Amino acid sequence: MQRRIWRGIKWSSLGVSVISLLLAVALVATHDGSLAPTEPSSGAKSRQDVEIESPVIIERKGERIVWSLNASRARQLRNGHMLMRQPTLTLYTRHQKSIPIRGAMAEFDPKTKHITFRKHVVMHYEDWKLECAELIYDSMRDEASVPGAFVASNPSLTARGKHLILRRDIERLWVKEGIWIKDRGLLGLEIKR
Repeated sequence: MQRRIWRGIKWSSLGVSVISLLLAVALVATHDGSLAPTEPSSGAKSRQDVEIESPVIIERKGERIVWSLNASRARQLRNGHMLMRQPTLTLYTRHQKSIPIRGAMAEFDPKTKHITFRKHVVMHYEDWKLECAELIYDSMRDEASVPGAFVASNPSLTARGKHLILRRDIERLWVKEGIWIKDRGLLGLEIKR
């Protein structure tokens, strides 16, 4: 009699295990693979409304800081980019000299690490000051570019032109279109190209 009871318990346990396994396989087979969260209630903030106070982003290469980006506020956009207010991007040369770039607004793409400054943009390097309406920093190419017009000045020179490209890593710049230079030194030289 006792043997019959144990045999019944054994077959019952095996049956429950088989049914559980079949149920698990059926659930996995019918699952569509999406683990999307449910829609937030009307009171909850959606992704594009995320506000960040004083964000700071730092890019390093080994022990050295390549650049740092901070702002007074940032807002996450639907495309994943960050729209920053009063941003400052500081590029560091290989000798760790800082090149601050400030603007009214900037858009940062975290995937490509592109930073696009718009509105009044000002960049300082040693005694030089560059002003423009738009500046784009491409982190992958380690290159800042001004696609439109710019004015660069120091105590003795003023330069105007279009389409400036600055390479941070080699500390060089190029002007692709119409350069105009005025020397405020003793000669009062003016060069146009």
